[in-house]
Amino acid sequence: MKPPTTRTPLLLAALLLCLLCTTPAPAAGPEPAAPTAVAAASAPAPADAATDARRATLEKALAGMWLNGFDTAIRQTLEELAAGHDEVAARALFHLGCGALMERRRPDAAAALQRLEAMTDIAAASASATLFRRLITPAADGQDRLCLDVKDLPLPEIIRMVSRMAGRAVVVDEGVEARNLTLFLPEVRFEEVMKILANLGNLQMDQVGDILVVRNRQQAETREVDGTISLDFKDTDLRDVLRLIATKCGRNIAIHKSIRGKITIRLEKVTPEEAFRLVTRSCDLVLEKEGDAWLVLDAPSRRTALGGRVEKAMIPLQFLDGREALTLLNRERLSGCETTQDGRTLLFQGSPETLDKVRTFLQEQDKPRRQILIGARIWEFNATGTIDVKAFAAKPLAEKEQLARLIAAPRLITLSGRSARIEVGTKKDDQELRSGVELDLDPLILPDGLLQIQLKGMIRTETTSGNKPLESTRKIASTFVVKPGVPFTYEVQGGILPTVLEFTATVNE
Repeated sequence: MKPPTTRTPLLLAALLLCLLCTTPAPAAGPEPAAPTAVAAASAPAPADAATDARRATLEKALAGMWLNGFDTAIRQTLEELAAGHDEVAARALFHLGCGALMERRRPDAAAALQRLEAMTDIAAASASATLFRRLITPAADGQDRLCLDVKDLPLPEIIRMVSRMAGRAVVVDEGVEARNLTLFLPEVRFEEVMKILANLGNLQMDQVGDILVVRNRQQAETREVDGTISLDFKDTDLRDVLRLIATKCGRNIAIHKSIRGKITIRLEKVTPEEAFRLVTRSCDLVLEKEGDAWLVLDAPSRRTALGGRVEKAMIPLQFLDGREALTLLNRERLSGCETTQDGRTLLFQGSPETLDKVRTFLQEQDKPRRQILIGARIWEFNATGTIDVKAFAAKPLAEKEQLARLIAAPRLITLSGRSARIEVGTKKDDQELRSGVELDLDPLILPDGLLQIQLKGMIRTETTSGNKPLESTRKIASTFVVKPGVPFTYEVQGGILPTVLEFTATVNE
């Protein structure tokens, strides 16, 4: 018997791929009770009643394992089933090895694999060793590993899921075929997973900075650049993202040294040029064409690079606070401002032209706060199920009262830019809301007369089960931009009975 090695997780992964690719489908039989690590490796038709009973015992054990974990009773059941020499024994051995691997018992996993290798003619195709050498190479100890368990998912979605699990930046070309795959890979390095997917999907992967670009091998060879792309980045270096999109555009690019930071962005089916402009706009960058190349600058650097002046100024505020002022300026696409810690002054850095626009705009907006009247209705439906919020909001009050119970209908007055709170329910020790609704509303009158209302809060429900108190909390978070006087609604997700919040906000002249 060979001693256990650190190749165990990769050997198990390779063996599973063989089972997935080569084991014939069953002639007949019910679906398994729960997804298993070899869901795609179905068993042949039962030879007799004893084999059928063993198979049923195995499916029950696997269902228990995936629902409750790999406990002692399940391990004993799998050991008993693994004592045979049929396909049930092979599957039981496979799951014993996977369970040992998940519990970090590598010697036991290696022993299970060695027993399984002796049954290769029954459990898997004869090409298992060849497939192992082709797809997977040994990984060094100490490397970050992933455990991937998917069934009938499109290849592009698997790649995106793996990249998120590993915290890597990956761009998947729209031309990648959306073929469905079923995989179980226990504790395999990110690089090895991507190699396996590349071979299965006939893909080519190119590294651009910290970003991995995935596309069809045929597309890569013909250098097609006319299609759309999708971007899905999370906390990725901004310079790498710009370089990648420039490569897709076939453009030369120069990035100013002052540009730093990370970006989180998701774009679906956009041209490379559109992606470039959306990324630069979202990061307050400027594109300047210099011959056949693009120069990427931030706003202050643009003035310096082109020989212009950079103005610095302190702009005191009388009625607005810094947060409100920045919100209003951002909606007008006026950049270059920061707020001081006390929120009473803005610090500006940028071109003289932009400074003039900022000062003119703030003179119009920095005025005494106007009053906003907010009315709310909190509805709890009488029955479970899916509701049409828009249809409910359009019904007259009498019909609404037949479908739902009106918990409360509070009304309040606040000032633009000032937070208001609604509390409905019972409190514990006059401090914490024990059961009911908490809502925080932050209304703001925008320059165009619309109202921006940020809504945050929660709904708490307290019940008992077996003399034990149980508390359910549903959180609320959303932002609305509406015309004064136009009702708007919010459906609170979760809970046994659906809850709908109705609001109307008007400005007191």
